[in-house]
Amino acid sequence: MIPHPHSKDSITTIIPLTATNRPWAPFRTRADFEYTETAVKGLLSEKLVNAQLAGIHNGWSVGGSELTIHNYKEMSDSLAKAREYAVYHGQKEDFEFYYCDPWEYILNLIHDKLLASVSCWNSVCKFYCSRAPEYIEEHIIDEPNTADTWWEVDTSLPNNSLFPHCYLLLHFWLDKGLATRCVKIDDPGHYTSRGTAENVEFSLFKREVYQQILARIFRSLKKCSKCGEVHMCNDNVARILHPGILIESQDGEEASYFCACRGPKANFPCSKCLVPKMKLDCITETFELRTSENMCSVLQKVSQASSKVTKEKILQGYGLHNINHFLWDFQFSDPYTASSYDTLHSDDLGKWGKHLWNLVLEILEDTKGLVNLTSNMSRFPRWSNLQHFPCVSTVTFTDGQSFYDILKKVSTLYKKNFSFFKQHYIMHVISDIKNKGTTDNMSTRPGEGFQQEASQAYKQTNKKKVEKQMVKIDENQEVIAAIHMAIEKYDESTMVHPSEPEDGEESSAGNEVHWTFGSHSGHQLESREVEKIFAVTDHDFISFDGRLQSFITCNFPDEDLRYEDQIYVKSFKCLYINYQSVEDWTESCDILRCNPSFNEHEQYDCVLVNSDSNGTLVARLRSLLRCQLPSGKEIDMALVHAFNDHTWKPNTMWKNCQIFNEDSNSSFLLMDYIIRGALMCPAFGNNKSLHTLHYIVDTVDGDMFLCINCLP
Repeated sequence: MIPHPHSKDSITTIIPLTATNRPWAPFRTRADFEYTETAVKGLLSEKLVNAQLAGIHNGWSVGGSELTIHNYKEMSDSLAKAREYAVYHGQKEDFEFYYCDPWEYILNLIHDKLLASVSCWNSVCKFYCSRAPEYIEEHIIDEPNTADTWWEVDTSLPNNSLFPHCYLLLHFWLDKGLATRCVKIDDPGHYTSRGTAENVEFSLFKREVYQQILARIFRSLKKCSKCGEVHMCNDNVARILHPGILIESQDGEEASYFCACRGPKANFPCSKCLVPKMKLDCITETFELRTSENMCSVLQKVSQASSKVTKEKILQGYGLHNINHFLWDFQFSDPYTASSYDTLHSDDLGKWGKHLWNLVLEILEDTKGLVNLTSNMSRFPRWSNLQHFPCVSTVTFTDGQSFYDILKKVSTLYKKNFSFFKQHYIMHVISDIKNKGTTDNMSTRPGEGFQQEASQAYKQTNKKKVEKQMVKIDENQEVIAAIHMAIEKYDESTMVHPSEPEDGEESSAGNEVHWTFGSHSGHQLESREVEKIFAVTDHDFISFDGRLQSFITCNFPDEDLRYEDQIYVKSFKCLYINYQSVEDWTESCDILRCNPSFNEHEQYDCVLVNSDSNGTLVARLRSLLRCQLPSGKEIDMALVHAFNDHTWKPNTMWKNCQIFNEDSNSSFLLMDYIIRGALMCPAFGNNKSLHTLHYIVDTVDGDMFLCINCLP
């Protein structure tokens, strides 16, 4: 990674953290904090907390307890002290809503030394380099600091000051949410009682209030964005900070509010460009982009117009409301450029969830295919973090994650009119990636999780003047998270609590391996006894002992096994495979099952196998084994069914479609050769000869897609 020329650090370094003796302060003991953390995260009521603490201090705890808090009030007092130094308090304004000054909150992060190792202060150019078979140097864009905009801003900042100037990237997310269905505030006068002109006027009024509120909240950043402000950062380097909004993550409705545009029904509905409504499906054409400068000039024309009709005509010609955007006075914060492609609302909930999925259901209903779809989806193999749909055609889904998971499983194309706003937004995705990084940096998916937190916080209030109570609950959760992070760093530096396998897990045989077994069957049997017990009902264990001895002799000749030697076998039902993702080079983990009854369903997952031969090698786990040899050596292996390439082709082909046939005979595989998990989907159909055919699903994640398609 090549740092920007203005960067004072030519080499990225990790700043060591200095642990305090009591990172759980202001709680008196670590036990006090850990109990409070459990109470806050578990949403425990005052009555339940008092009952638990009374029990702990009056007989529940054998040998005494390190807890020094005795009731809910003492716990609340400790939380109040914690909020004083860990959370910046909101302030009440005349328009009666609570907010935290974003600049004060940002400074808390900038000064927090716990975040020094993950803080990034300058843009970089990242390259993928390879010398085999020929030298390759390819520019990579992933995080925002590797994209073009941050580099361009760094280049535009002064480079002749005592302190280095630094662009402080901000990510803006905003969405309306439903905290409860019990309370509803009606707007003055329903839209059905207003005419067209009144509706436009009322819409303008709401957007004016919207802009004024945001202008008040972000006013502390206005001067800093232009002139900068010197601060000592968490890596002990003083910098002149210039905050700016690079990314706005919003759904289409919220984006139109934020950009003061007229929305999807306007003649020019896009918040990023001036595409006519009739050309929303023309994703290969180019249209004039909105910028702060040209939208400001439109409002200047409006102010000079002589009549209301003329003003309205000008505004309609740009899909704008007559409102000055609060970010026009900020530097490095163009609201239209910052508006970003959101895969959740544009793809999962949008094009797929609201358009293509309904179309698929309609066509399948006409062709009597819904029964087959429901049956096939219910038979689709289970996979970690992928929802299972037993009744996919009869249940109505409202969340984007469900549609996203269905999309991974269904790939069918029908004729469809794509002249709608979310389809048009595709034309902006490439420029957004080049300027801001990959789409996961712009997604509203993380922010949507806050909706659940707000709903949970509302349920903890007494339903009267809830805003202040919800703010306090949010502060409690934030301070608990901050102290928990400090304790983790403290433990890491002092090795007080070294990491251990979770309950039911066993560390792998040997050191520095990338797998861990879990869910032990509870017995250790001699290999001949294993064959005797299981071969009766499972043909995979026929001649188990002889095949096992031959396999070990072939792969470990130094063990010098004899026929009469005893090999003791432990079996497991769960496998944790750690691997380095080729998508972003970070460590990931697959949790794989080898269980005849997991949640009342048979589940035997599949794995990718490392091999010197070309092509994809896949195997199905049939048994996870730890073998103890007479020498004391332990070997981890799996009994598997291998998959072989097959020439059969489905009616609907797709690029790099790979069909495999599952071998009915079992073989042994050393755990060292397993790369990661693989999802194999059966080839559905009425032909019984297809029951052993499968195709590999390469859309479960980015790493799988790159591995299966042989991409670097």
